[in-house]
Amino acid sequence: MKEIQELAEKHQNRWKVDSVKFANTVTPIFFGMCRRNSWDMVKWKIDGNSKTIETHVLTPEGKKLKVQASDLLGNRQLHIDADLVVLAAAIEPDKSARPLATKLTASMDTNDFFTEAHPKLRPVESPTAGVFLSGTCQGPKDIPETVSQAGAAASKVIGLLAKDKLTGNPCVAHSNEMMCNGCSTCERVCPYGAITYEEKEFRMPDRTTQVRRIAKVNPAVCQGCGACTVACPSGAMDLRGFATSQIMAEVDAICK
Repeated sequence: MKEIQELAEKHQNRWKVDSVKFANTVTPIFFGMCRRNSWDMVKWKIDGNSKTIETHVLTPEGKKLKVQASDLLGNRQLHIDADLVVLAAAIEPDKSARPLATKLTASMDTNDFFTEAHPKLRPVESPTAGVFLSGTCQGPKDIPETVSQAGAAASKVIGLLAKDKLTGNPCVAHSNEMMCNGCSTCERVCPYGAITYEEKEFRMPDRTTQVRRIAKVNPAVCQGCGACTVACPSGAMDLRGFATSQIMAEVDAICK
C-alpha cells in the first residue's frame, strides 16, 4: 500500500507517469485508488493446480527495463517498457506468532497471520472470545490503517470492561459425568480450549468410592460449536438446547 500512496503523490504533483500495478489480491481501497488515478491494473490469479503465482521477469533492454508478465485473468501476455520498476518488499510474521496462537487458541492462516472472525462484520475480533486483533499481526498494513484498527480494538475492549456482567452463550457444551470415560478426545478437538479434565470421586453401587477422570467445560470460553459432541466416543458430551435427545424428538415429531 505504501508504494501506491507514493504513486498517488506523484500524480497529485502532476508528474507525467503511466503506472501499471501488479497485485496478487485487490482490496476495495486499492481498487478505488486505481480508479481515481486512472491506473492500469493487472491482477495475478493463483493457479488451482500448482498453487503458484506466475511471476514477471525483468530484463534490461537499452536504457529501459523490459517487464514481461502473465495476466491470468485476462489470459494474455504483457510486455511493458518501464523506466522505473518498484518492488514492494514482503512482510513475514514473527516467529513467536504461532506459539502465541496456540496458547490463545486463536485462528491463523497458512502464512501464520492471525485471522479475524469476519472481514466485514467483525474485523478486529478473533474467533476466540476476548482476543482482539490490530496491526500487522493480520497481514501487511500501513500506519493509518493500523492506528484505526487499534482504536477499534480498544473500543471493543472498553465496551467489555465497562459492563458489570457479561452475557455468555447459552448454547454451550456440558459433560455427563456418569458417561465420561476421560479419553481426552473432546479436549483435542476443541478449537477454543474450553475443555479440561479433573479427578472426581464417585459413589459406586456397592457403597465404595472410585476416583475417575472426567471432562469439565468452561462455559465462559465455550462458543457452542459442537465439535466435542460429535467427537465424543461415549456420547457424554452434549450441547445445551441442542441435545441429541431433543433433536431426535424433533425429527420424530416431523416424521409423524
